[in-house]
Amino acid sequence: MTSFNKFFKVKSMRFFIIVFAIILLIANSVFFVISKTQYDKQVKRDRDSYLVMMVHLITMEDIETAVVYSEHYYHTQGIKLSVYDSENNLIFISEENPNSDIMYSLISDEGINLGSVYYDDESSILGLELTEGIVILNAISLLLFISFSVILYRYLNSWYKLLEGDFERIGRKDNNFNFSDLEELNIRLVNLIEKEKILRENQREYTRSIAHDFKTPLTVIRAYIEGIFLKRLEFNDQAFKDILDEVDNL
Repeated sequence: MTSFNKFFKVKSMRFFIIVFAIILLIANSVFFVISKTQYDKQVKRDRDSYLVMMVHLITMEDIETAVVYSEHYYHTQGIKLSVYDSENNLIFISEENPNSDIMYSLISDEGINLGSVYYDDESSILGLELTEGIVILNAISLLLFISFSVILYRYLNSWYKLLEGDFERIGRKDNNFNFSDLEELNIRLVNLIEKEKILRENQREYTRSIAHDFKTPLTVIRAYIEGIFLKRLEFNDQAFKDILDEVDNL
């Protein structure tokens, strides 16, 4: 059998904490999915923009500007790059070599192959920002979870103390209850206790009355019998009639 203390403070708190944890988990999952989707879209837009610019610069045979642009792109976006021309000659490589084996071809509008680019966005600034955002969100969620648990515990504990005080008042004539339902229950209980006291008192009074009603005739009968036995009284018709009368009074 579960005690009220265990049910109210432990099971209730466990239930609300589990519900809150599930809500936080769902919220974090939704945020991660949305953020990851937006991140993938932004990475694709940035990559396509870079490739279009490189195609344009190489088409214009402005290799120097292409190198400067790639250098700037590497430092501002954190994307590791290696760029090759159509003859597979290295045009540009970032300070950190790209770890990706994925190659993107630089194709002009006329369909001419102008070169290729190895594009590694695993350590991009945008990706780091996304990771930091997720870490911060998890930290905030943890703080919210801890704060909610502490607040919930104090809230339930304060209400439990009020209930505990009301439970201690049950059975006494006390109207200082915090909960009206318990006060009504206590009124009915006190009334039942009072009725039980009255019933017991009536029962004792009735028992005393019956005992007295039995004792008086028996005393008279005993007196007659002792008188006859000790020959102080004669056993005549009158004595016999008196004894019968007392027997009838029983």
